[in-house]
Amino acid sequence: MILMSLAFAVVWSGDVRSAPAPKGGLVLPDGRVFVAGSRSTSGVRELVLHGSGDAGKSWKEVGVVTTDPSPQADLGDGNLVRLRDGRLLCVFRRNHHGSTPDYAIEVAESRDGGRTWKKHSTVEAVRPEGPGPSRGLWAPFLFVTRKGDIQCYYDDEHLPWKSGVSGHQWIVMKTWRGGQWASPTVVARESEGLSRDGMATVAETSPGRLLCVVEAVRAERPHAGVLRGFASSDVGRTWGAPSTVYAPKEPFHAFAPSVIRVGKSLVLAFATNEDRSETLPTGNPPDKLRLDIKSIVSEDGGRTWSAPSLVFGSTHRSYLPSLVSLGRDRLLTTFHDFERGPLAVEGRLSRR
Repeated sequence: MILMSLAFAVVWSGDVRSAPAPKGGLVLPDGRVFVAGSRSTSGVRELVLHGSGDAGKSWKEVGVVTTDPSPQADLGDGNLVRLRDGRLLCVFRRNHHGSTPDYAIEVAESRDGGRTWKKHSTVEAVRPEGPGPSRGLWAPFLFVTRKGDIQCYYDDEHLPWKSGVSGHQWIVMKTWRGGQWASPTVVARESEGLSRDGMATVAETSPGRLLCVVEAVRAERPHAGVLRGFASSDVGRTWGAPSTVYAPKEPFHAFAPSVIRVGKSLVLAFATNEDRSETLPTGNPPDKLRLDIKSIVSEDGGRTWSAPSLVFGSTHRSYLPSLVSLGRDRLLTTFHDFERGPLAVEGRLSRR
């Protein structure tokens, strides 16, 4: 990790407002902001699209992306993109736990601005058999490159297990090509020791160059949470060795990154408990880890990063930030607070 005293920082000075969901942030050409969140209605699980026409000050329901009749369905991680032809895609996990679990990463499509949806595709689906560790699929992230390629990144515990590495998790990416999802590319995995890379977030730092930031754990015990970056110079066909994006002093953690481009800069938001006096080890639920939301800025494509700025730290119970650009130098982050529910706060990228 290289921290620099950079010319730009994000000033998070807007009012903290209620939001309908923490994830899936997308800004449309007309300025509307969309997020996606899960709920139960009469025993049916739903993934719901919400929209704001005033930069997160107020919200209304736009449409239901998908449903699941099982009240125990794990339906979530909604993440949105807009294609050049105006279609919206929303990726999500559809998992069912129990004695015979099944896991799937699916994509839904809307052609009317998010009001109605139909199934687009299944990125990956697994039904583990027999005893063993968790072998699920999690945290999908859709990304559209400048050339229009559609990519899906997700956490995969099943592929490492099939490869003889039990209990590990890798970041896997597939590209939509010829009407189907192409063979998987492993983006991130620890070469030695425990690999638990997850929650990928991607930005195109220059034409053809991608930066994928993930949450990971230190290979050595006690496996503190850190943020790592993987760069690709060929639009995701191959990936380089990891770099450390942010690593709090041990044994404290950094989790759940979200990165976007704002002009020529990158802004990254994440959750951390580095300002606490003590911490619980990785593996504890995030609502027990006393997390704040912070942000850092890079002006060189993610090679170096600024010192962190506090986004929100009032409750020390915040998680899952999702950044969007509101145009020029304005940003909005939505996140989940375990005390107050989903929240939104506006910031501005400005010179120090």
